[in-house]
Amino acid sequence: MNAYQSIARVLFAAVFCFGGVRSFAENETNASVVAATNGSASVEESAIKVDAPVVKVEQPAGKVEEPPLRVERGVFLVENDTGRGTGFLMQDEGQVYFVSNMHVLGGGTGFSIKNVYGETVSIPDTVQVASDRDLIRFPVNHPRGFRVSKDYGFGDAVCAVGNSGGEGVLTRIDGTVMALGPKLVEVSCTFIPGNSGGPVLDKSNQVVCVSTYVTSETNSMPNWILEGSRFKETRRMAVRVDNVDWMTMSWRDFCREAAYVDRMDEYSDEIVWIVKSLSDDKFKMIYSDTDYRGIQDWIKSYNQYIRSFGSRLTKTSTGTTVNYSVSPTMKRSLKEKIRDLAELMDELSREVNLNAVTIPCFKEELEEYAGYFERSCKQMEIVVETLL
Repeated sequence: MNAYQSIARVLFAAVFCFGGVRSFAENETNASVVAATNGSASVEESAIKVDAPVVKVEQPAGKVEEPPLRVERGVFLVENDTGRGTGFLMQDEGQVYFVSNMHVLGGGTGFSIKNVYGETVSIPDTVQVASDRDLIRFPVNHPRGFRVSKDYGFGDAVCAVGNSGGEGVLTRIDGTVMALGPKLVEVSCTFIPGNSGGPVLDKSNQVVCVSTYVTSETNSMPNWILEGSRFKETRRMAVRVDNVDWMTMSWRDFCREAAYVDRMDEYSDEIVWIVKSLSDDKFKMIYSDTDYRGIQDWIKSYNQYIRSFGSRLTKTSTGTTVNYSVSPTMKRSLKEKIRDLAELMDELSREVNLNAVTIPCFKEELEEYAGYFERSCKQMEIVVETLL
């Protein structure tokens, strides 16, 4: 049985970052950063208050435009009890917002959002989410934010700034624009988990897009098609910020919907793991810490089956694939277990509730999960018919 491929896109809800943080537009030394982080100002004193009156940023007539916002002050490290990521200040139509990925703010509790100077951001009761991409924002009482880039194209130099690896320090990763789409920009900046939600800046320190996920075409295409092309390598995708349709909702409702989508994502990952384990070795014990009762019960039953027949298996190996000589009784029992797994996948596909969310891009994710469970069910039915 071939391994059933999982959804190729990898979202980094836990982490995304950067190394020596010098902006494109500045030549200042890092001495000021060291002084600020070792200074006497407390976090409370330097907090960015989101419940204060909103500051409208207006440029007085005839005034010389200020230099770009310093990167170290405009990018924030995001932490909670389940993961780490990045966010930043962005100026849009006279208002300064804190911006990040939904998957960065959508999980966990006990948020800490601060920059290297110790300035903090608190999440308000009402937020704005993008209707068609992984973005969230809310207004903050701060005089400046990164401006949105309106002019970028193939080959333009950019840098991704963020909390690479979730280590609690800002890093900078240089690269170029590789591909463009209505919602996405592919960049060569080699960002990793922890950079999620961080800005990708141009030479003028203007925001081009937001580091969001990594994907690989090897999950969906044969090797002979990809051989010799750059698409055989990992690709890094960032969402655009210059053409977003924002919708307003309560922070509580957003957290509820995000938690539901995360749960469906977890169940999808568990099914991927089970199918991969069966593909590698049909008679190997399987372990999982999922909270889904149906998956727990199936794994328990399957492992009992393995223990009961383990001493009567004759094993042979071909490369990474393990094969067995089994009796007709064992073959029938294994088919029953695989059929039970197919039924479990069908149950999961029917459990996905599109009405549990209102955010359009969340609905799209749920449709993907439901489709995956349905396809997996059919795959298992085929395996039952051709098993051994």
